[in-house]
Amino acid sequence: MSFLERAFRVRSKREDIQKAGEMLHPVTGEKMGLGEHDRTLRDVFSNEQESGLFLDSHFSAFALVNGKTENEKNTLAEKILKKEVLDSDEQKFLDDALKDYNQKRARYERVKEFLTPDEVKHIAANDPRIGQIVRQVGLDKAADFLRRDLESTVFEHTDTFNNIAAAMKATREIRMSKGAKKLEERMQAALSRADISGNKFEDIMAIADETERNKKLKTAVREQLNLITSWKTGGRMKELQRIFANQNDLLLGCDKESNKIAGFLHGTLSDSTKESVIRYALGGTDAGPEAKLGANDYREAKEKLTDQALEKRFREYKAAEEKKLRGTNVGRQITADETSGIIDRFATQEYALQQKYNKPRGLIAVLIGAILNSLTHKTRDGIKNHVVTL
Repeated sequence: MSFLERAFRVRSKREDIQKAGEMLHPVTGEKMGLGEHDRTLRDVFSNEQESGLFLDSHFSAFALVNGKTENEKNTLAEKILKKEVLDSDEQKFLDDALKDYNQKRARYERVKEFLTPDEVKHIAANDPRIGQIVRQVGLDKAADFLRRDLESTVFEHTDTFNNIAAAMKATREIRMSKGAKKLEERMQAALSRADISGNKFEDIMAIADETERNKKLKTAVREQLNLITSWKTGGRMKELQRIFANQNDLLLGCDKESNKIAGFLHGTLSDSTKESVIRYALGGTDAGPEAKLGANDYREAKEKLTDQALEKRFREYKAAEEKKLRGTNVGRQITADETSGIIDRFATQEYALQQKYNKPRGLIAVLIGAILNSLTHKTRDGIKNHVVTL
């Protein structure tokens, strides 16, 4: 590799770091880059699910936080969806929104890695609401649902996401602290002196009744060391009890942070995720993450949801249905009942098409909602009454 080639590579790496900004891992505190989340606008808008996540979950919240009114936000989003040329200020705003989106996606992926089934087990042990989800769908699936919901939290409830990450970081720091490592060393040394295996000690200390627990520990120490002298037995036992108490203090610190995580997770749990959990618990299938309306959905709705498009579809549908009814007898007259059936079926089909786009939440849903509201015929009966005149 030549000197200049190396220089170009170094500069490229430096630019990548600068592009990501001074990003720190939300849990470990180490420096991190965007990695696979260094998306371009083309990457976002050429992927339907990605464009839906960007506009519905991120862009809406980002615009309001950065001083855009509801009307300004919707107007800019509509220009983007219509692929209209943006002025320099709008391009700058969109560029800033993309940078923020990429950073939040990268942060979400790092935090998600720490929301493991084992971590959810700790959280559920101290929070009945999360515990209920675990009992409903099992540990692995509960972790899956919670990780899935966390993705929208990073965009729509950024402060809450940051609080979750901070609590995870605090838990990690307790577990990896010098005090915890020193306690582990003391534990190993004490067990060695008492000649008790770690597994046996765990089984004894898991006994809920304190009197019974102490009795079992004393017996184990005496049997292992063949100690007749009670003060030696008592000394070994008290050493292990002190370590156990210190260990519990650390666990209480972790529990405190786990309770924070549980409260934040449950507080932002979306209605769609709650519905998915109970549906899955009752034997249904998991349809995966909620499908978001994307850029193409808007463009398709803009094209299809007009009175003119409806009338064109009806004429084409009616002609095709009449052709099927006549079969080889091309001169056969279509009866009034058959025509009524054609109109009925078309109205049902057309109303289903409208409802496909009628979503309860999201920026794209709002924009499509305006299109739906502009329709003259918005109900099944309204569609029937209209096409019968055509």
